[in-house]
Formats: sequence, C-alpha cells, structure tokens
Amino acid sequence: DLYVQERIARGLEKRPADTVAGALHTGLAQAKKPEELRRVVRLAGRVACKDARTDLEPLLDHKDDRVRSEAAKALGLLKDPAAAAALVKALDDKSPYVRLEAVTALARLLPPAEFRSYAAKIRKDAIELIRLQLVVELADQGDPAGIAEIAPLISDPAWPGKDSGFSEI
Repeated sequence: DLYVQERIARGLEKRPADTVAGALHTGLAQAKKPEELRRVVRLAGRVACKDARTDLEPLLDHKDDRVRSEAAKALGLLKDPAAAAALVKALDDKSPYVRLEAVTALARLLPPAEFRSYAAKIRKDAIELIRLQLVVELADQGDPAGIAEIAPLISDPAWPGKDSGFSEI
C-alpha cells in the first residue's frame, strides 16, 4: 500500500535527523529481499535524509539493478554533493536504468558547471534515452552554457531528437 509508505515518510519528517538516519540504517540492515531494500531506499530519498548517504552509496553495487537504480535516485534526492563520486561511477553501470538515474541525480546535486563537465561522457552512452536525459537536465538548468554540450547531439542527423525544437537554438 503506497499510502502506508507516505504516512511513514510524513512521520519521519517530523523526527530529528539522527533518529531518521538511525531508523533508515536499521531498515536497510534488516531488509533481506530486493523489494524490501527498494522500499527503504525510496523512503530515504523521500525524506531526504543526508545522513543516509553512507548507507545508500554501497547499494550502487548491489546485484539487483532495481536496487542500484533506486539508490542512485535517492542519492540525487538527498542533494548531497558528497555523493557525486559514487554517482559518477554509476554512469558506467551495466544497467541503463541505473545510468539514467545517475544522470538525473548528478544534475540535482552538482552546480551546473560541474554537471556539464560530465556531459561528454554522458553523450557517448549507447542508450539514446540516457543522452536525451542529458539534454533534459541541461535544459532544466536554464544555463545557456549548456547549449554547447548538447550541440553535438542536435547536429547529429541520426539523433531522433534533432527535430525536437532544440535545433532552433
């Protein structure tokens, strides 16, 4: 029941950060199945408990790609720049879902100029959706300096997004 998760999150938001971090730490340690881990990880992201970062980063190496993907998403929601190194490593994950969440997470927690420093790497990803996410994140940042990072995609006649209106920029 999703409403139960929402009620738990609302209750945790009213608690001191160290209490929340302790509860999340215990929840992550007790979760045995991937779906249980994913629920606790989503909760950590939902309540944006920065103290949970050290518990979430190791989950980027979990065997289940859905756990890794949720961990990347949660780290982005924490908006803690200290998670950047782990998320940059996740840009090389074998799962496109993890890479996609890593792109979004990095865009959330890094200053625009620092996020753009990873654009060349992201542009080379074999999965079109991940390259498109780069375009979305740069556009959402609203920084004109990001246009130079997406220009190679826009000028590529094979890129399906070439007719999206970005080519008019």
